[in-house]
Amino acid sequence: VSRLKKACKIAAESFEEVKPLIKTGMTEEDVRVLMAVAMHKRGADSIPFNIVCFGENTADAHHTPSKTRKLKASEAVLMDFGCFYEGYTSDMTRSWWHGKNEPAEYKKIWSIVDKARTAGVKVLRPGVTAGEVDAASRQVIEDAGYGKEFFHTTGHAIGLVEHDRPILRSGAPDVLEENYVVTVEPGIYFENKWGIRLEDSFLITKTGSKKLTHK
Repeated sequence: VSRLKKACKIAAESFEEVKPLIKTGMTEEDVRVLMAVAMHKRGADSIPFNIVCFGENTADAHHTPSKTRKLKASEAVLMDFGCFYEGYTSDMTRSWWHGKNEPAEYKKIWSIVDKARTAGVKVLRPGVTAGEVDAASRQVIEDAGYGKEFFHTTGHAIGLVEHDRPILRSGAPDVLEENYVVTVEPGIYFENKWGIRLEDSFLITKTGSKKLTHK
């Protein structure tokens, strides 16, 4: 678990360093490189995924960063990244509005996704099924009227691979156990417009969970 914690720390601290460096006119690839350098500098062995999306690309859950798509003065940004450290991986996602004039709708959807993430985290503990965690997060988004816009699983375990079992999906019977590490990553996406996903990694403890991606 200590190596997994270190992988999460590397990812979180790298994001804290890179976010203030992101400027209008940079390409998605420019930002991807900044993140890669920051994670390697902190001891990452390799980087299995490092997704950077601007504007309408944030609605693509697994977008490949573009060398030509430049960041506009006011638009959505989504970054999903992680690294391997001594064989163990991390995974986190951040979404925010770059620049001024953040739309009221973006703020509203961000808040719904944040509440969905919190709802999923609240039920994390030994003995709970993966499906129960998914249901807790998904219910918040469905109650807000955006169930169709949340089209992927709520999360997954991480460890020796970036997407491990159990998968936190609807009805999954897998039971969480102490010392599992799982992600909670609800999202809402509007095709050709923008999307929001918020993801953190959590260690299952005796009584609940501990957040590993602190920034």
